Amino acid sequence: MLGLPLTEILTLIGFLFTIIGLFFTGLQIRQNTKLQRARFLIDIVELYFQDKDIRDVFYQIDYNRFSFDESTFVLGDKEQAVDRLLYTLDAIGRIVELGALTPQEIDVLAFQILRVMDNKGIQDYLAWLTGEYENRSHVPPHRDAQRLAERLRHLLKERVKNV
Repeated sequence: MLGLPLTEILTLIGFLFTIIGLFFTGLQIRQNTKLQRARFLIDIVELYFQDKDIRDVFYQIDYNRFSFDESTFVLGDKEQAVDRLLYTLDAIGRIVELGALTPQEIDVLAFQILRVMDNKGIQDYLAWLTGEYENRSHVPPHRDAQRLAERLRHLLKERVKNV
C-alpha cells in the first residue's frame, strides 16, 4: 500500500477503533449522566411533595397564612414542618452548589422555593434563627436554601430583562 508494514497498519486500525470506542463511551456517559440527573430531580420532587406536613405548611406560606411568633411557634408542630421544609430546600441548594443539578434544572421547584424563601414569616423565622446561631455556628441558618433563592431570583431577573 503505502509501504507500511502490516503491523503498523493493524496498529493504526486498532488506534482508530480505540478512538471510536472512546467517542461512543463518552456519548454513553453523557446520556447516563443526563438520565441520572433526571432521576435525581424526580426523587427530589417526590421527597418535597410526599411529606404531608411540608405540603400543608407550604400552602400556608403560599397563601400568606404563615407568620412567625416566637411564643407560639418554637417547639410546636409547625416549627418541625417548617424546619423539614427549609432543610429540604437546603438539601436542594447544596445539590445545586455541588453541581449535581443546575438552577435551570430545578425550575420545576423555583416557584415554591421563592414563595417560601421570600415569605415574611419565613424571613422573620430566619432572622430569629440567626440570633440563635450567632455563637453556635459559623454559617447562617439555612444558608444553602438562601443561596439557592438568590440564584433563582437572579435567573428570574435575567428572564424578565430578556423578555
